[in-house]
Amino acid sequence: MKHRGYVTLKIFIKSASMGKHLDDEIQMYKRIERCSRFHAGRNAVRRLLDSFDIDGPEGKHRCLVHPPLWESVRTFLHRNPVRWLPVPVLSFVLKRVFLALDYLHTECQVIHTAPILCDFGSAVPGDIEHSEDIQPDIYRAPEVILEAPWGYKVDIWNVGCMIWDVFEGGSLFTGYDPEFQAYRSRAHLAEIIRLLGPPPPELLAKGRLRHKFFSDDGDFLAQSLLGDRIPLEDRETSFEGLDKTR
Repeated sequence: MKHRGYVTLKIFIKSASMGKHLDDEIQMYKRIERCSRFHAGRNAVRRLLDSFDIDGPEGKHRCLVHPPLWESVRTFLHRNPVRWLPVPVLSFVLKRVFLALDYLHTECQVIHTAPILCDFGSAVPGDIEHSEDIQPDIYRAPEVILEAPWGYKVDIWNVGCMIWDVFEGGSLFTGYDPEFQAYRSRAHLAEIIRLLGPPPPELLAKGRLRHKFFSDDGDFLAQSLLGDRIPLEDRETSFEGLDKTR
């Protein structure tokens, strides 16, 4: 590789232990590199410049070479005394995120699956059906929790949850189950239902775990977790005046 300027390295713990995961990530970067160079979202996606191996005491380590990035949104939030993104900054971030996702979805047929767009270790091809478990717990989409087939829409769900995190300064869903005092899928579904209403019948029909959480009539089994419905606009605290009524 001939490159004048700064780069950043992602060094894997141990190439042999990463196995197929490591190869999949590199192949995904190569897939993206072959796609259209004229889409506006291409510049919003981190590129792979090169890769190489180095020897360590316990084996080889794969190194990925990337262009350097600005600090993460999370780091920016920690430097901000109010711990949420101002509207102009959020608008800029979202424009870049949606450009990147449009490029990945429409040009590359890639589902990113994670809320961090600078890492493609969890990305998968979008032109085949998926039902495996993905996403951090509090970001899991309903179809993922129910083990129904999922696709590009899980990336949009990630963005929706991420918007709330960075603008409201807290998670939209926690999945906290008071009985177990930990994250549980049933508590997460209860929060989603309390906010958005029950899942559509066609989604339940495809979910392999539907009978774990819903009756044959589609009623949620853990009724004690539901509580009162809380509209999204009632939970939002950062908008004021006209911005809140739009």
